[in-house]
Amino acid sequence: MNAAFPKIWHGTGAITTLTFTGNTATGCRGAFNFRGHNDVYMTSATLTGNTATVWAVGTAIDHAFVIGNAKQVTFSTNTIQNLPAKGTRGLGSAVMMFSTSTWSVTATKNVITANGAGVAIVTKFD
Repeated sequence: MNAAFPKIWHGTGAITTLTFTGNTATGCRGAFNFRGHNDVYMTSATLTGNTATVWAVGTAIDHAFVIGNAKQVTFSTNTIQNLPAKGTRGLGSAVMMFSTSTWSVTATKNVITANGAGVAIVTKFD
């Protein structure tokens, strides 16, 4: 996959389950954002076996992968490397996960190295 950033938009509907597996991203200038609606959460989001290691020159994004508003998140066997830090806020993390409701996260066997930051799991928004 060689794109600025893949998007999955659900408009007024809802995505109930999301599976993003076995992809290789090269030369990207943006992030992979998978977000459920604030009112209708995804039942599950599964991201496994993905590789993102080479970023476009000058890339400065907040997070490589963003997974939000899913009741169950599985993030495993992904490789994320070499994402530059962005600004002075310590961004440039491999993955950011968040939910505004009760949820569970399983993250196993990921390779996350040489990024501006590691993993951000947000449990409360102010």
